[in-house]
Amino acid sequence: MHYIINPSIFYWINALNTIRNVSIGSIVVSIMMFIGFMIGCLLNAEYAKDPEYIERHPDDEHIWYFNICKKWMKVSLIIGIIFLLMIVFIPSKSTMIEILIAKTATYENTQWTIETLKEACNYIVEVFNKFK
Repeated sequence: MHYIINPSIFYWINALNTIRNVSIGSIVVSIMMFIGFMIGCLLNAEYAKDPEYIERHPDDEHIWYFNICKKWMKVSLIIGIIFLLMIVFIPSKSTMIEILIAKTATYENTQWTIETLKEACNYIVEVFNKFK
């Protein structure tokens, strides 16, 4: 059978739409992580920025926590940027369907569709006329 549109294209449209939706959720999680780690850095910044405190307490948990928060703040920012790029470059489901229609809609296809609709309308009118 010769398809006008390959059915597997609809599978890939749905798969890409799912990836796009997961990316949106991942950005939300990444933003929440970034804010949480930023708060952690701000709470421990006064200890980590004081050189005298660092010399006196090199193994203090405030300094350790500040460094971990700073590291994970950067990681969450990078992850958020990656997912943001995915959202930008993966079109939405409706856009992909519009692209598919624009690709397959040709003058010949529209002529065939118009002729088919005319035939269907004529058939319906004939059926109604039989029941009168």
